[in-house]
Amino acid sequence: MDAAVAHAYAWPATLPDDELLTRLVALNAERVAEEQTGHVRWLRPSYQHPTGTQTAFATAAAPVATAAIPTERLDWPGALPEQARIVRQLLAAEAEPVTAAA
Repeated sequence: MDAAVAHAYAWPATLPDDELLTRLVALNAERVAEEQTGHVRWLRPSYQHPTGTQTAFATAAAPVATAAIPTERLDWPGALPEQARIVRQLLAAEAEPVTAAA
């Protein structure tokens, strides 16, 4: 898979994992910045965005609406959308990035 990614971006196929990840993170940051200005690189524009007009996106400075996070221990919901909502709320409440272990 690494070789396919390297080929897709015209990078050397022998990149070490840390360099590959560094380049992918930088590329992701570039795409985020583009999308915040309304520029989206559609993979299949005729299917994904058939009108061909750009849609304005909220900027990173726009606040994310979150509900109050419960302090008591609750049962883990069975529905995936509810699980995702809870994880998003918990991560949004953190002041710093959270590690996978945490």
